[in-house]
Amino acid sequence: MALKASLLLHRPHSYSTYSSSNRLAIFSETFLGPRFSLRESSVSTPDPRSFIFFSLQNILDQETSDQQSKTMVFFSFKKFILLASLAATNARDGIAENDCRSTSKCPSYYMIGARGTGEGPNGSLAYTTLYQKVLSAVPGGAKEELDYSTIVEYSTTVKQGAQTEARFIIETLAKCPQTLFVLLGYSKGAMVQTQALNMKEIPRNRIAAVVLFGNPYFRAGLPQNKCGGNTGMGNVSRSGVRMPSELSDRVYDCCAPRDKVCQSIAHGSNQPHGSYPGRHEDNATQFVIQKLRARLFRPAVVANHPQHP
Repeated sequence: MALKASLLLHRPHSYSTYSSSNRLAIFSETFLGPRFSLRESSVSTPDPRSFIFFSLQNILDQETSDQQSKTMVFFSFKKFILLASLAATNARDGIAENDCRSTSKCPSYYMIGARGTGEGPNGSLAYTTLYQKVLSAVPGGAKEELDYSTIVEYSTTVKQGAQTEARFIIETLAKCPQTLFVLLGYSKGAMVQTQALNMKEIPRNRIAAVVLFGNPYFRAGLPQNKCGGNTGMGNVSRSGVRMPSELSDRVYDCCAPRDKVCQSIAHGSNQPHGSYPGRHEDNATQFVIQKLRARLFRPAVVANHPQHP
């Protein structure tokens, strides 16, 4: 592996070689093989090389070098190759921040959805596309729709839903301690997810991301607020139930403008409460993908080695 890195460092490159996309292509060809394809990796048994690929993609996404300077780009490229060698070696030897090589029994992450009032057991229109896009973009995941009652009742059934989810997470972690969780909730389901995350039984360090649409617990002025509706309060926000502040950087609390469920002072129709599929859902999808990649595809040993120019 070190020989490959050395040869790659000393082969001639044009300036265009140093773009992020080209460097990723060079890495894939050199370390993963010319026939490597992310599409060949299934959800239940992903190609282990896909995790190496995303490790390097994460490194490239975090670069802050001045891309107009050829000198800086050259040194960035050298750093990339050295880190590439480490990432490939570590993935081969099984040394990573999380053991993210999923099996059919232990997914790398679970997405758990809690649908809104009156929605059926197959999920919510607010996040159905999010499910599909995240599973496609981040290999090794699985989804689970929470089994709880979506009748017009917002006390007992919400609490029961949160308890059911807590049991599922605890039982999963007993078998698969490295699995991460992405929690999704629309309307009443957002209440379920908020209550669940306030339960001490759920280890918050295993929560990779939380997405809430039309959250009745929505509160103005918080750092996790998204989607433009940031002037009012949810219609049950005075209950005192709040999202734990330590999770704020992992929460996407999306309240559309004039949605009366998450902005009780809003005037107008109920139409905004049904506006989450589309642009709002797409933005939330990118948030989840970013959070998952940051947790799953960053070899810990890179941080433990001295940085090279």
